[in-house]
Amino acid sequence: MHVRRGDSCGAGFGDLHKVLLGKRQCFDLETYATLAERMCRQYHLRHVLVATDEAKAAEGLQRLLPHLTIAAFASNFSMGAGNRGRIEGRLARQEALSPDLWRAAVEVVTDVEMLADSAALVGSFLSQIYRLAFELNYFRKRYVVPFASVDITWCYGGSWGRANVTLVKGGNRTQVAC
Repeated sequence: MHVRRGDSCGAGFGDLHKVLLGKRQCFDLETYATLAERMCRQYHLRHVLVATDEAKAAEGLQRLLPHLTIAAFASNFSMGAGNRGRIEGRLARQEALSPDLWRAAVEVVTDVEMLADSAALVGSFLSQIYRLAFELNYFRKRYVVPFASVDITWCYGGSWGRANVTLVKGGNRTQVAC
């Protein structure tokens, strides 16, 4: 599971109308837990590994899913002292040999590798990390693992290319440009 909090929350929480306008949103843990619960029940999974930039995400998920084992790798750089500015800009301001830059790179690679090795995936397809992990997972396994997204369906053209994707909220689906 990939739970995004850092720079993705700049436009707010859970407002699918803003997603339609191309603005990234964060979603509450209940949304992730609902998707994980459904997937774990359907595929008889008992463990959830969480890649996140939110230090308390694993605790919250464990409260919501007490019958599952929750473990997490929480990266630190993305939130960086509560900074919600775009991570790309903050990384670009780092010196080439900065320990913060190296740590951030290791954290991103760790997130991608951990997710790419998963038996099932829950996350946000508006996240480059989640899309990369999904595609790498498929490339390595040669099949699509069970997956769910809190916001849009998979988009081969990047988060806002020209392919059609479906915005998902419960059973309602709305067609949007990816």
